Amino acid sequence: MLSVIIPVYNTGNSLGKCLDSVLSSSYNDFEVILVNDGSTDQSLSICEVYSQRDSRIRLLSQENQGVSAARNHGIAVSRGEWLVFVDSDDYISKDFLETVARETLSPADLFIFDFIKPGRNENFLSEQGDASGYFYENGDAPQIIEKMLRHWQLMENGNTDLCSPCAKAYRKSLIEQYSIQFPDNVIVGEDILFNTEYLLKINSCKYIPRPVYRYMMRSDSATHGFTMGLVKNYCNFEKRLKSLLEASHRFLTLEKTYYANALENMAYILIKEIFSPYNTASHRERCCLCEEMQKDENFRCALKYNFKIGILPRRILLGFFRIRCYCIVSLICRLSLKGIEWMDAKNRKKDGTN
Repeated sequence: MLSVIIPVYNTGNSLGKCLDSVLSSSYNDFEVILVNDGSTDQSLSICEVYSQRDSRIRLLSQENQGVSAARNHGIAVSRGEWLVFVDSDDYISKDFLETVARETLSPADLFIFDFIKPGRNENFLSEQGDASGYFYENGDAPQIIEKMLRHWQLMENGNTDLCSPCAKAYRKSLIEQYSIQFPDNVIVGEDILFNTEYLLKINSCKYIPRPVYRYMMRSDSATHGFTMGLVKNYCNFEKRLKSLLEASHRFLTLEKTYYANALENMAYILIKEIFSPYNTASHRERCCLCEEMQKDENFRCALKYNFKIGILPRRILLGFFRIRCYCIVSLICRLSLKGIEWMDAKNRKKDGTN
C-alpha cells in the first residue's frame, strides 16, 4: 500500500483540485493522510467533506507548526510501505501512483520522477516519457547529492526537482530504521536535509523520466521578496548539512559542492532578507545582519571559493560583500530582486496562473 501525505495550510482555492487528482488515480490501494496545519481559511472544511466522502482519506489536525511538522506527523501515522508527498496546491497524473506501485517490484529504495514543464499540456498521459528508467547504486549518492545542491538535472532534458520531496516515492521502513525526519527548526532548505539524509542511507534509487506531477506557480511569489530569519535559518542549515556529510564520510568528496551551495544561499539571504526593499530595518540593522553572516565559520570558508565557482553576477555580489561595501551590495540586491520578480511573472504567465 502507498501512503500519500498532504500537508494543508490555507490552500482552500486549490485543495479540491489536488485531492481530485489523487482520488482519481488509476491505482486504488493507497491512503491519503491530510494534515491540516492550523489553516484559517476554508481548507479544514474541504478536508472534512472529502474525508467523509472517501474512506481512504484520514484527516489529522494540529496547531500551525509548519510543513515539516505536518509531514512528520503524516509519516508517523502512515500505514503504507511507500510514502508519496504531495503539496496541497499541486496535483498529480492519473497514473503516478500506479507507476510507483509497479516500480516497487524493483529493489530500489527511492523513485524519482519528472515534473511537468510550465506551459505544457495538462494531459499528462499524452506526454509519457521513458518508463524503463535509470538505476543509481549507493556509490552514486554523492553524484545525486551534488546535482541536488547545485540544482542540476539528473539527465539532460529532464525536469526533476531533486530538492523537493514531491514527485518521488520513499521506502517507509528505511525512514523508520534511521529515524529520518524533516527538520522542524529549518524554514528553508528542510527538504534538502531530508533528501540528503535519505540518499546517504539507500542502497539504490531509480529515475523514471516521466512527468507525473504538476507544480503550480504561486501567484503571490512577488510578495515573497522579503523572508524573515534567513540568516539564522541558513547558518543552522549549513551546519546540519555539513554534519550529515561528515557523519557519512562524504564531506571531502562534496566539499566544493557544499561551499557552492553555501555561496548561493548567501546571495539568497542578501537579496531576499537583508537588502530586500520589503525589509523595514534600518541600514545599521542590515549591516549588523551582514556582520552576523561574516562571522559564521561556514560562510567565511565559502567566501574563499567565491571567485572560483558560480555565475559572474553572484561572484560580483559576494565580492563586494566580502570587502564590506554594503551600499553597493544593497544596489545589486535590489536590481536582482526586480529581475527575479520579472521572471516570476513571466513564468506564471507561461504556466497559465494569475
